[in-house]
Amino acid sequence: MVAVVTVLATISVVSGVDRGIKILSNLNMALAAVLLVVVIALGPTLFLLRETIESAGAFLQGYIGESFELLAYDGAAGAEWQQAWTVFYWGWWISWSPFVGMFIARISRGRTIRQFVLGVMLAPTLVTFLWFGVFGGSAIHRQLFGAGDLAGADGATVDPDYVMFDLLDGLGGGRVWIALMLLLIAIFFVTSADSGALVVAMLATGTSEPRMWSRILWAFGIGAVGIVLLIRGGLATMQTATILIALPFTIVIIGMMISLTRSLRAENEAFAERERQRDRDEVAAHVVEAVSTDPDLQGQLVRGLNAGGSPGQAPRARPGRDGARAPLGHAPTAGLTRRLRWTS
Repeated sequence: MVAVVTVLATISVVSGVDRGIKILSNLNMALAAVLLVVVIALGPTLFLLRETIESAGAFLQGYIGESFELLAYDGAAGAEWQQAWTVFYWGWWISWSPFVGMFIARISRGRTIRQFVLGVMLAPTLVTFLWFGVFGGSAIHRQLFGAGDLAGADGATVDPDYVMFDLLDGLGGGRVWIALMLLLIAIFFVTSADSGALVVAMLATGTSEPRMWSRILWAFGIGAVGIVLLIRGGLATMQTATILIALPFTIVIIGMMISLTRSLRAENEAFAERERQRDRDEVAAHVVEAVSTDPDLQGQLVRGLNAGGSPGQAPRARPGRDGARAPLGHAPTAGLTRRLRWTS
């Protein structure tokens, strides 16, 4: 399976972002939308809608408190659960952050930071609410009000590898939906591998469009690492390696956050200075245009330049080369600046 995914990912990454990767990503979204609609339509529709809204509200209401929940009063069982879930998935997400972040930045070129943040944080969050609300709600409804066969005899033991397929099998035409889910999972693997290979190739070559041989090399390299880890120790070894890689990268992410903040601040200051300079240029152009079309202003400007002061003032003088005092204010810029002050 890993070898097949590696080959497909290589073909996708070689074809480029606008072809293979884009086609597979669009197909992924279409299949996910189809399965979502199928579960809503064939499942307990009204319950799913109510449960999704209620769950979203409960999540928002308890977000702060749950963020500080460390299961300190649950003893060893709580620590084991938190390590297996909270710590593991935090490490998992951190290990994926460089690939996902750089890939999204690569395909988001030309968009503003506001558009980037809304597209990357808001849209996936809403889709996640809907996806878990529908599929999780369907499983809960079946367990509580239906066959009740998704959990074990003790009501708590769940086999996470098969519960999704058991849920789909209980719908009308279950075999078809199971096949679509398997296809969706396979394409998700391919799109994850091809985007990861593209990002690593970009980092290795220092360009946004790495050569074909670099894309092929890193695609096969990622697949080879996955195969070796699975053969040597199975899924647990791969998960452990992910956590070990994520921990030191956390320090890098903190540095990147500080660097991004400083870069945005410097860019904002440079933008403000450009705006001020543009305003100054516009005012100067307006003054030049006014002077060039008004003979009276031209005469006053000439007298001001010769006098070195405002109209009506006695001319100031400065020492010349022969010791005599010459009139000040012959610099056109100084005269124009004074004229601008007089008329403002």
